[in-house]
Amino acid sequence: MRKSLIISLCLALIFGLSLNLSAQSNEKELDQAELLKQFIGTWQAESGKDSVLVIEFTPQFKGLYAVQENKADGKTYATYKGVIGLSDSKEMTIGAFIDNDGTMIFDIGKFVTKNKYASERYFGNVTHAATSLEWELTTPETFVARFKWRGKGMTWPCDWGWDITFRRID
Repeated sequence: MRKSLIISLCLALIFGLSLNLSAQSNEKELDQAELLKQFIGTWQAESGKDSVLVIEFTPQFKGLYAVQENKADGKTYATYKGVIGLSDSKEMTIGAFIDNDGTMIFDIGKFVTKNKYASERYFGNVTHAATSLEWELTTPETFVARFKWRGKGMTWPCDWGWDITFRRID
């Protein structure tokens, strides 16, 4: 159970970008492409006793290329790759990622403040958002990620899942 939660969180984190949150800043003021740059670099978080998540974001035009490795006892057991770009209006981000089994994962989101990024995740086998994600940059070297998982249900739980803290390592 814990391993499936960690995998779900991992997917949520790498592709997390939530439209169901209300913006605290005027959305027209928020340059999504510029704000995405805050994530450029390599980040690491402990996800269990001997497990870590490592996410590397590199610039790709006005978006990001992302690679996440999930490691246990120093060995990689899962890798996810994808891109995050902008909508035509440049007011939202769209992420497309591939799971190890070939399933596509799509995130639609935006920065709701200069330091808070929110998105909803769609897995290739569902027709509604299964995960709501929120990443908050607490310092230039740290961000906290949280998620809500509703699976096939149509309502979100009231509480966020547990928080996971990423620290910049490069």
